[in-house]
Amino acid sequence: MNFDKKILLRNRSFQTLVITDVFIKFADSMDNVIVTLLVINLTASSTSTGILLAITTLPGILFSLIGGTLSDVQNNKKIISIVTMIQSALILLIAFLLRINRLSFAILCIVLFVLESFSRLYSPAFTKVTVDTVFKENYKQAISAITTIGSLVQMFGNSLCSTLVSFIDYT
Repeated sequence: MNFDKKILLRNRSFQTLVITDVFIKFADSMDNVIVTLLVINLTASSTSTGILLAITTLPGILFSLIGGTLSDVQNNKKIISIVTMIQSALILLIAFLLRINRLSFAILCIVLFVLESFSRLYSPAFTKVTVDTVFKENYKQAISAITTIGSLVQMFGNSLCSTLVSFIDYT
């Protein structure tokens, strides 16, 4: 079967999916840079950055299977919406705690563990929505497009955030 790129480009649901993924990947890439700098600022320790990385990796091990199972039995668009709202609230909580000088390394680790746990529910739901959004013969191209665009957005987000941080002289 020949793949026609115009089929994907005309698919409104696919367009919405790609735009949603672009915003989420952009935000994730920026908060990764900011959280790393925040940990260094809070602890003045590179070891703490490694500890946080380990803590935020655990949800992938613990909750990925649950996320996949949940995406098989629940409304995936609803999962994506709810998880995104919860993640946004958790990021705002970090900002609020930082603003009132109540953010500690331990609290940051707990909040980010919870945030990453919800991320493990998002990924399988997003994949399932993609499967439901495109025709079977276009699925490989759709995943390839989403992955490529997502990678570019993450690189751009990291670069932009790092540049902005250097301009405002974070240290």
